[in-house]
Amino acid sequence: MNRKQTVALGLILTMLMSGCLSYEGEVEVPDVELPEDWSTTAFRTVTSPQLYAYDDCEDLERQLKRSIEEEYRVMLLQAVAEQYYYGGGMWAEDDVEFAMDGDAAATGAPSSQPRSTPNRVEGEDFSGTNNQEAGVDEADFLKTDGFHIYYLQGKNLHIFGVPEFGDLEAKSSLSLSGSPVAMMLDGDQLVVISNVNPWSISRSHPVVDAMGWDETYGNWRTNSLTKFTVLDITNRSQPEVDRELYIEGQYITAREVSGTVRTVTHAWMNVEGLQSWLNLPNGYWNLDYDDPLRLEVREKVAWQTMQSNAEVLAELTLEDLIPQVYEYSSGTVTTHEMSENACREFVAPQDGFNRGISSIFSLDLASSSFDYEVDHIVGNYPQVYASTDVLVLAESAFDWWWFWNNDGMDEMTNLHTFDISAPDATLYTGSGRVNGTVVNQFALSEHEGVLRVATTTGQWGRWWMADPEPMSSQLVTMVRSVDMETDEQILVEAGRVDGIAPGERIWSARFDGDRAYIVTFEQIDPLWVIDVADPTQPVILGELKVPGVSTYIHPLSRDHLLTIGLAPANEDGTGLDWSGTQISLFDVSDPTQPGQDAALRISPVSRDRAHEWSWSWSEATYESKAFQYWGPKNMLAIPLSTYRSVDWYEDGRYYWSYQYISKLVLVEVNETAGTLEVYGEVNHSSLYDNQDGENRWWDDRNIRRSIFMGDFVYAVSAAGITATNLTTMTETARLTIEYSSPYNDYIHEEDVAVSESRESETEGQSSSSDGEDRSETDA
Repeated sequence: MNRKQTVALGLILTMLMSGCLSYEGEVEVPDVELPEDWSTTAFRTVTSPQLYAYDDCEDLERQLKRSIEEEYRVMLLQAVAEQYYYGGGMWAEDDVEFAMDGDAAATGAPSSQPRSTPNRVEGEDFSGTNNQEAGVDEADFLKTDGFHIYYLQGKNLHIFGVPEFGDLEAKSSLSLSGSPVAMMLDGDQLVVISNVNPWSISRSHPVVDAMGWDETYGNWRTNSLTKFTVLDITNRSQPEVDRELYIEGQYITAREVSGTVRTVTHAWMNVEGLQSWLNLPNGYWNLDYDDPLRLEVREKVAWQTMQSNAEVLAELTLEDLIPQVYEYSSGTVTTHEMSENACREFVAPQDGFNRGISSIFSLDLASSSFDYEVDHIVGNYPQVYASTDVLVLAESAFDWWWFWNNDGMDEMTNLHTFDISAPDATLYTGSGRVNGTVVNQFALSEHEGVLRVATTTGQWGRWWMADPEPMSSQLVTMVRSVDMETDEQILVEAGRVDGIAPGERIWSARFDGDRAYIVTFEQIDPLWVIDVADPTQPVILGELKVPGVSTYIHPLSRDHLLTIGLAPANEDGTGLDWSGTQISLFDVSDPTQPGQDAALRISPVSRDRAHEWSWSWSEATYESKAFQYWGPKNMLAIPLSTYRSVDWYEDGRYYWSYQYISKLVLVEVNETAGTLEVYGEVNHSSLYDNQDGENRWWDDRNIRRSIFMGDFVYAVSAAGITATNLTTMTETARLTIEYSSPYNDYIHEEDVAVSESRESETEGQSSSSDGEDRSETDA
């Protein structure tokens, strides 16, 4: 902001006028004297992961500034030591699940279904989104209630009707601002979650003034906003926007249990004027590499930069450091300001030393007043797990810079638990800590009051160490206890099994009742079966080494696992073929001797033609929601895509484009016979095969999701949606969609109202008689 720019400019002028720069030869050496302890980092302590509220707003501001100052100090010291990492924070491990899983909670028909149509029940008549836990709906960009399909593509929400299984009709299309990424469905209400890039917001948008951003667009409070749009979809042909909520921070995931949506975001507030690099003076790079003057210059420049950073931080207020919430309704923006009492909604581990803020927003979909509550945890980017009763945030205990000059400490993961059994409350119930890091949400599980977690230990992420501690894996069980000194609820270790696969890391994990399954990998894939029936004594029951690696594990029954992953690269079974998708069926009926019944390598093109194409891929190898297994048909649906460049001459001119292959491959799974066979495929390639030079592979024109409905499978891509009869494998319905790029997320001036522009972009073989093309301007 302007005052910070003034501080920086004033510091430079002061240095020039006071003669702080002197010359030694051709190198400008800062004329400063280094304090004896100038390079000393703050003392790191490891005490407790328990979350404690800050004393007051002053305490919150002081601790955030202390963390920011130390983080920048470490980065400057690394610059002095000429050790750099160009990839950002090491331990902010993104949840690969960027669009959240879902398992629709509603089992009855919505109010708009035809009265003569019987109820359609999820799990019996149609498939929902692939969920980790039953009864917990996870947000995704595709939802269905059995009578309609709701699809977020680009900037548009499309609603399709399914009057009879195998049919399709276009109901409506609603254009949304920002980049819609996921949604939650509950009866006649739909909550759409969008990412909003601050640079895409029009200067005339009311939320800009509410956020207090300067007119020069020189600085933004945060790099990302999360927007909730609540829609009334009682009339599927005319969905109505109720209101919007803007939250500063990045969307991570959302869960819905019994009508309450809990969304987790993570904010990393930008601070203008802070510097993590060295502005080295003229002539520095002309010095010999081993010239001691180089080190002297780096040290003095680093010290000056530290002083400058301290002055910038001193000018900041608490509002500059924490995320704000903006509610937008009826043309009015309401900012939910932080009060003294609200500061106590911010909590942090006792030994926390962070500046990132994870926020849990609880939204009551049944409330007409759009009620919500929020809890803020100062810490690192978390993995999120939820059962019907417990929400868990698993975050790295310390940020990557915490380990600089502190290499004797191992990576640890904080586990913060919350009781979500009541729809109107999210109650903190204690924290625990385990060594290692968590690969994703499937490495976490809560069962009968016991929290189970699988982690990879070691120092493999410390890029500055020449000989980091090697990797290993472990499974730890934790139970709730009471701290005898503080009388607080805490999580304590009940049991563990460690030393799993030394030198390897966990690629996938899954808990199923009293069993845990873990896949590790270095050159070949061991599948580990672990008995966790007794939480005090988890025991490895069996191990199986097979070629390739499984990246997702799907329990079919007590006796079989279905997995997807990457095929081996070499004939001896070692390595990974990153373009080879492999489905595996494992027999775990005898957990002491697990076996691989079948392994099926699948591709969108025949193997003898694979060399003509680019590498193929399946989103299901890294996104569980793209993996759709339908038990009533014993059938697995997997999207597969590839492309190749094509060129041609026409009328003496040269043209080029891409040719796409995009399919939904159906695999028949026979547990009794122990076989996997390709049953058929749904081909959307013709929707992308356009040689006009406008379609590009980065447009993400792939089949991404599927839904089983009765004897039909629906395939959904950016270009259209199709219905295919599973008996005859013939297409029964097709609707094409005009492509909407998710990257064109500029919020235009006409998008400032709660009622957003609507336009029909869907055409196809069938259409709804009550579908309507409309456009609304500002309310």
